[in-house]
Amino acid sequence: MSYHPDDMARYIYTTFNPEAAGTKRVYSTSEVYKFMCAKCHGINAEGNPEKRGPALNDYTLHELEMELINLDNEGFQSSGGHSELMRENLNRIKKKGMTYHPEDMASYIYYNFNPDAKK
Repeated sequence: MSYHPDDMARYIYTTFNPEAAGTKRVYSTSEVYKFMCAKCHGINAEGNPEKRGPALNDYTLHELEMELINLDNEGFQSSGGHSELMRENLNRIKKKGMTYHPEDMASYIYYNFNPDAKK
């Protein structure tokens, strides 16, 4: 499992420091995927046609990184044509305080769901 050092520091601070009461909750990349992405992309990134969510478990690590970085920079150019929906979903994620680093999310999806990933 990979993580961004900033996220780990915030997690340790908010979890184990009694003075951190009231500090916003830190969500792991896997929690963000589970709570916000799996609804449309599937619990195993297999996709969900009813929600118009494409499968992600066949993307390479680089493809996932590029899609997520482009989405984060508001330049999402998915071949599926769901850019407006994805921007809306990203705004929901941010409003809930469930931020993530695109590279970390790409790694999470790739190494947990792509059958070709070397574990």
